[in-house]
Amino acid sequence: MKIIILIILITASIYGSAYSADIIQIGGGGRLIALGRAYAGMSKDTNGMFINPAGIAKISSAEVGTMYANLSGDVTYTMVNYVWPTTIGTFGIGYLGSGTGDLIKTTIEASGRMAGINTFNYGSGAMVLSYGDEMRKDLSWGYNLKYYNKGSAQIEQGQGTGVSLDVGFIYERSERLNIGLSCLNLISTGIRWNSGVVEAMPYTIRGGIMFRMTRGISILIDSEAEKGKSLLVKGGLEWWIRNNLALRAGIEQTAISGTDKHINYSCGVGLGIGNFKADYAYYYDTRLLYNSTHFVSLGFIMSKWERKKSEEEKRTIEIRMVDEAGKEYEKGKLPEAAGKFKEVLKAYPNNTAAKQFLKEIEEKMATGITAISTGESEKTAENVKEKLVKALNYFYAREYDLVVKECGEVLMIDKNNLTALKRMGSAFYMKGDKVKALEVWIKASEIEPANIMMKKFIEYLKK
Repeated sequence: MKIIILIILITASIYGSAYSADIIQIGGGGRLIALGRAYAGMSKDTNGMFINPAGIAKISSAEVGTMYANLSGDVTYTMVNYVWPTTIGTFGIGYLGSGTGDLIKTTIEASGRMAGINTFNYGSGAMVLSYGDEMRKDLSWGYNLKYYNKGSAQIEQGQGTGVSLDVGFIYERSERLNIGLSCLNLISTGIRWNSGVVEAMPYTIRGGIMFRMTRGISILIDSEAEKGKSLLVKGGLEWWIRNNLALRAGIEQTAISGTDKHINYSCGVGLGIGNFKADYAYYYDTRLLYNSTHFVSLGFIMSKWERKKSEEEKRTIEIRMVDEAGKEYEKGKLPEAAGKFKEVLKAYPNNTAAKQFLKEIEEKMATGITAISTGESEKTAENVKEKLVKALNYFYAREYDLVVKECGEVLMIDKNNLTALKRMGSAFYMKGDKVKALEVWIKASEIEPANIMMKKFIEYLKK
C-alpha cells in the first residue's frame, strides 16, 4: 500500500507538471462529506469556509471545529478551524493536513537489485484564512487566502509551496432557498517545488443551491466545473428528525482524468448537545474500495463570543415572526398559529400582539375549534383578506411598494384595519422612509394602545 501511495504522491508531484491535487477538495467536517460535498449554497456553517467562504458571513457565535480520518489505511487526515464574528464581518482560520510515514527510499544496486536506503515521511497541508460579510440582507460574500505546503524535507528537492485566493457569494432568495457561487483558486501561484517545477492549481467554479423543505428536510445540489474536465454534479439530503439529531446522505461525481468520472456515495449522522456537536460520515469510493473511510468531526459553539444583533435587526426579525404567525392565523390554522406565536413570545416576551392573539387562539381551541372557516365570508371581507395575504407575500419578496399599494387598498375599504396599518408601516420602514412609517404606526397605536412594542418602535423613530 505504501508503495502505491509513494508512486501517487512523489512521482506525480516532483517529476510531472500536471495539476496539483488540492487537499481542500477532501473537505472539512463530517456534515460536509456526508452531504456529498454539495456545500456551495450552505450558509451559517463554519466548515463551509473550505468550499464557499461566504458561508461564514452570517455565523452569530464563535465556533471551533476539528476532524480526523484515516485514508487508505496509511494516510492520516486532520482538520481544525476556528471562526469568530465581529462588528466588521466574520473571520476564520483553518488547517487541513494529510500525511503518511515510514515510506521506503530505494536505490538500484550495482547488481541491478532494488534496495531500501532509509525511510521518510510525506505530507500535504493547507493553511486557510477566511473572511465573510453581508453585502446586503440577502447577499453575502467572502474570500479565502490559502497557503499550501507539500512534500518531504527528507527528499532532495522534494518540497513545494504555493498561495491561492478563493472568492464566494451566497444569495438567500428566500428563507427556504439559498443560491451559492464560489471560484476556487481564482488567483494562484501554483505549487513551486525546490526542483524548479511549478504545478498549476486548477481554477474551479462551483455553483449550488440549498432548498429547505418542510419537516426539517433540506436538499443540496452542486455543480463543479474545472478546466479540462467534465462537469461534475454533487447532491445531498439532510433530515433533522429532531432539533438535535440529523440523518444525511450524499452522492458525488468525481473526476478520474479528463472526461472520465465515476460516482461515490456517502451517509452520516449529526448530533447536537447544548453547545457541543458531533458529525459522522462514511464515504464509499466505488472505484477504489480502500479509499472508503469513516470521518468524525467535533465542534463547540462558544456562546460568550456571540455577536449581538443590532436593534434594527431585532425589530425586523420580530416583525417577520409576528407576520408569519399572523399568516397562519389568517389561513384559519389555529394550532400552527399558536405554535408560531409561542415562538415569538419565547424570543420577545413583551410582544403584546402575540400575547393577545395567543390568548384568543387558546380560548377558541379550548372549545374544540381548531380551524376557522372562511368559505361563507362576505365578499368584502374576502377581498380584504386576499389583499392582506398578497401584501404579506410581497413583504417576504421585498417588494415594499406593492405592500404599500395592497395595504392602501385595504384601508380604503376599512380605514382602521390594524393589520394593514402594521404592514404598511413595516414596508415604509424597510424602504427607509421612517417619516411615513412613523405616521402609519402612530395611527395603528391609537387603534391598539395596549401594544407596548409598537410604542417602543414609535419612540425609537422619534429620536
